[in-house]
Amino acid sequence: AILSRARLVQFRPARGMGGRSARTQAAGPIGGGDGRSPAGCDVPQDCQKTLGVDGPAASCSGATAVVHAGFAKTGTSYIQSTLSRNRELLRSQSVLYPTSGTGSGGGFGHHFLPRYVANESNFQPGSRCRTDYSDGRLVQYLVTEVACAPCSVRVLISSEDLSNLSPLSMDMLGSVLQPRRVHVVIFYRNMKDFIVSMYSQHLRNSLIGSIGSSAYDPKVFGRTGSLKEYLAIHNQKANKRDRFGKLGSWMMNQIGRYVDKYNATIIDYAGAVKRGDAA
Repeated sequence: AILSRARLVQFRPARGMGGRSARTQAAGPIGGGDGRSPAGCDVPQDCQKTLGVDGPAASCSGATAVVHAGFAKTGTSYIQSTLSRNRELLRSQSVLYPTSGTGSGGGFGHHFLPRYVANESNFQPGSRCRTDYSDGRLVQYLVTEVACAPCSVRVLISSEDLSNLSPLSMDMLGSVLQPRRVHVVIFYRNMKDFIVSMYSQHLRNSLIGSIGSSAYDPKVFGRTGSLKEYLAIHNQKANKRDRFGKLGSWMMNQIGRYVDKYNATIIDYAGAVKRGDAA
């Protein structure tokens, strides 16, 4: 039911490369529907002075902001680094991958944006975009970059942390990027592969013997550190017929929330990798 309301891009390999099928796409609302007044960010009128680009800020109602929202473990870091290294090529194709918060130790994604919209205190009625701390200043600069871009330019935002947002924070995301219409892109992954990848990453990042006499942190890996115990901790199942588990159900709910609010494209990660289309 969730996927029937989104544009589902599936890759079904057969005899090597396989085929690709797309499902229907349904338009969702642009912004939130809870009546809250989101904070607005000051949009500069002199883009030449602020960013060194021609023209004043334009009201690009109906223009697109593509939001790549993860999930984690679906090649997000590689996608972000590729986009960041190819900004000029993207610009030549009328695509803006904003510089805000990327590079200089900040990574290649726009990870400040989910942190900002996840903080409800930033969205009190009548307030302005908060610039009294680093994430607020980065959001202000992002809004400036987007506002000063020509309406014909598609804006592309990327952070896997956007997949963790609450429904209210998803609304606030649209408010920050308004008046552009948000189109969300989410890569999904087979749950077995996803869990194994998470387990492997936790093993790599753990310091053996650092938690008392345990080889690994028992809160993360259990007593033995086995994949079975890891699954029991992180993906508990409600009953024997539960196909997704706690984590899988949460992921499906997050996809459903985005589909309810915005246009969305859901992509099969495994099939995209086989076709070489992940980036």
